[in-house]
Amino acid sequence: MNKEPIIEFENKEQAEQCLREWQHRLFLDDWVIKINLVDCIDEEENCMGRVDYRREYLFANVRIKKELNKETIERLSHEKILIHELMHLVIPQTDNYETVQDLYWNENQHQIMERITRSLFMAKYNLSFEWFIESEDENESST
Repeated sequence: MNKEPIIEFENKEQAEQCLREWQHRLFLDDWVIKINLVDCIDEEENCMGRVDYRREYLFANVRIKKELNKETIERLSHEKILIHELMHLVIPQTDNYETVQDLYWNENQHQIMERITRSLFMAKYNLSFEWFIESEDENESST
């Protein structure tokens, strides 16, 4: 087990190993899940990850952007992005965006997923919330 969070996957094998670990931790062992490191997710510039899935077949494909956006407020990690995408399989959201209530419900579900994701990531590595807001330079100088 890694003692430090995986910031960027070194290769597809490391990404797959991390996927299997979190798939097991999140009780998703009955799912067939693939992971791909990609140059571009979609037209949304700040999108770092995406999961496409078929819940009725328990199939999912996780795509994570190879190069992390360094201009974000929150410190990013491929491993944390992976956990978040897998949480979409654990906590369902609706595909219905017709009403304000649907949008509000989905936004709240997404916030809950992100809080749980951070909590799991923090627990694995014994991190404080400050890890997410520290720059890499500040973090490296404190070690």
